[in-house]
Amino acid sequence: MAKASFTLPDGTTVLVEGSVDEIQKIISLYSPEIVTRPQHINKKQDYKNHISKIEKESKVDISTLVNTLKSSDEIKLIEKNVLDRSIVIDRVLLPLYILHKDFDDKFPLTSGEISKIFSQLGITIFQSNVARTLSSTASKYVIGDKIRAKGQAVRYRLSRLGMKYISSVIKGQAVE
Repeated sequence: MAKASFTLPDGTTVLVEGSVDEIQKIISLYSPEIVTRPQHINKKQDYKNHISKIEKESKVDISTLVNTLKSSDEIKLIEKNVLDRSIVIDRVLLPLYILHKDFDDKFPLTSGEISKIFSQLGITIFQSNVARTLSSTASKYVIGDKIRAKGQAVRYRLSRLGMKYISSVIKGQAVE
């Protein structure tokens, strides 16, 4: 159902609800000098709908990412140089590396999603530890989509320097 609001030549404001054809018939009955104005648009609600639409489109399937990691050509090196060690920064950057390499960075990850990936791999890293690592020691290797604030999810991607770092870690080369 469409709505239209217009002012008649004598100053009367008319609000019409109905189909588009009905509204056009009513407008055609009056002089062509009628100026129509759009209804008030709730910009906040439109913004929230836009953001939720973007988030739905940018969701990565965690099980697909885990399966891609497990079936990777480099899985032996990844297990030896990243997963079997207790260096948290290397572990946190690993899903971002797979995302960059195999999915062309289409879906940036939140700290919660990174934590879920490791829980599916059988490694426990709490979401708070992932968030702390991403905002401190790994901050020079990642790019966030917004400034970190409590209660708001930041989506991270691997930077060029991060790609270089995690590639050298996986290959077992000395890191500068």
